[in-house]
Formats: sequence, C-alpha cells, structure tokens
Amino acid sequence: MHMAAQAGWYDDATVPGQERYWDGEAWTEQVQPKAQPHPQRRKRAVRLPFVIAIGVGALLLGVAIGGAGSDPTRSAEYLAVSEELVVAEDASAELAEETAALEEELDALSDEVAQLAEQQQAVVDAETAVAARETAADERDAELQQRESDLQGRETAVQTRESSVSQPAPPAAQPSASAPSAYYENCTAARNAGAAPVRSGDPGYGRHLDRDGDGVGCE
Repeated sequence: MHMAAQAGWYDDATVPGQERYWDGEAWTEQVQPKAQPHPQRRKRAVRLPFVIAIGVGALLLGVAIGGAGSDPTRSAEYLAVSEELVVAEDASAELAEETAALEEELDALSDEVAQLAEQQQAVVDAETAVAARETAADERDAELQQRESDLQGRETAVQTRESSVSQPAPPAAQPSASAPSAYYENCTAARNAGAAPVRSGDPGYGRHLDRDGDGVGCE
C-alpha cells in the first residue's frame, strides 16, 4: 500500500487473513481478522446418479421387453435388467443420503467458521478497548506523579520559609565586663604594682591614697 493512503483497515502483509489499521502516517498495533463473506448454502444438486440409473434401467427394460415377445416378464434379460435396476436404485439412494449428510456437515462447519470469525473479532475489539484503558491509566498516573512532585516542591518551599522565620536572631554583642577594680592598701602597694600615681577613675584609686584630695594619689 502506498504511504499516502488514507486511514483505514488494510490487508496485513505479515499475517494472511488479517487486517491492520493504517492511521494515515504509520501502521498501528490494531489488528482484526479479515472479513469473510458468509458462506452461501449450497443448493441441493440434482441426483444425477439416481436419474442416470433410472434412465439406463428404463432403456434396458425397454430393450428386454421388445425382444421378449408376448410375455416379457419371463424373459431372462428382463429379469437380469430388473435386478440390476434395483441394485442401481439402491446404490443411488445410498449415494444421495451420503451426499445429503456431507452437505449438512458442510453447512454446520460453515456456521462454526462464521461464529469463530465473530468471536475473534470480539476478542480483537476487547483487546483494543483494554489497550485504550491502559493508555488512559498510564496518562493519569503520569499526571498524578507530576502533581505529587509539584506538591512536594511547594511543601519544601513552605518548610524553608517557616525555618527562616522561626530561626532566632543572633544575640546582640554584650559589652565586655570591665576588669575587676584593683585595690591598693597604700601607696607602697600601688608603686609595687606599677600603678602610681593613681588618678581618679583609675582602677584602685581611693581617697586613702589621695590625702590632699587633688584627684591624684601616690604622687
């Protein structure tokens, strides 16, 4: 088939008696049995053997009668022909019965073939429907997975925001504690510590070191 053919069912080149669907661009996986014409009932054939046997018997009987004179029933030829005619009629009747039985069997087989073709078509239709449902289910699964991924991304973003909001600010720098005030019992101790003279505001300054009250002790 030419590749420019319109979409439809065409003979499958790989499987005799099967058709494959062409979507207009490429072959698909959809197949179906090729439609078969319903077998026609064969007409009952004229029982030629029976007719021929009767005709031959009648001819022989006429010949025998013609040559037997006034009493043909006593002629040996008449008797022989009569016996042969009876045998021929019996054989023709048996043949007719066998032919009728064979035709009935053929009709039954034709009906079975038609039923099998219908069942096969039903199976193909069911498989096509199942494939369509599976495709739809796969598409729904992909959509659900995408939605789940989006929700996880949003949840992560919310958790990040909550973490940044709830995290406490770093504590403010505390002023360093001042060194403990020194104490000098007298100016000798201050001089020994290398702190003399001790001015007002310096560690260890005290009135007992500044006797003149000028703000400088141990001058």
